[in-house]
Amino acid sequence: MGRSWCAGDGSRGLLAVPCTHSYRNGPGDGALASDDAVLGRTGEVVVATRGPGGPGEVLAEVRGGRELFLAWSEAPIPRGTRVLVVGSRGTRQIDVVPWEGPLDGLLGPHT
Repeated sequence: MGRSWCAGDGSRGLLAVPCTHSYRNGPGDGALASDDAVLGRTGEVVVATRGPGGPGEVLAEVRGGRELFLAWSEAPIPRGTRVLVVGSRGTRQIDVVPWEGPLDGLLGPHT
């Protein structure tokens, strides 16, 4: 089976890079790529979500760094809120809920 390629970000002249995500039903079947690495991770809302009205943006802590995802939620979530990723819709889209970690109150505000 051949290697799958994804769009690169143009850095270092790379316009295509090997894909690291998996497919729900296999490549080429029309299924959206699911990014399971982000499930259960936390992040911060950088553009407020609008609940059913539309997505916002979340900077999620994943793969040893922070990555930006379109974020969907059942209810609006304001900018600056810490969230937990509870689902992956593929194509860098996630489902989130507000999250307060068990030590957040003890350690002070999240930075």
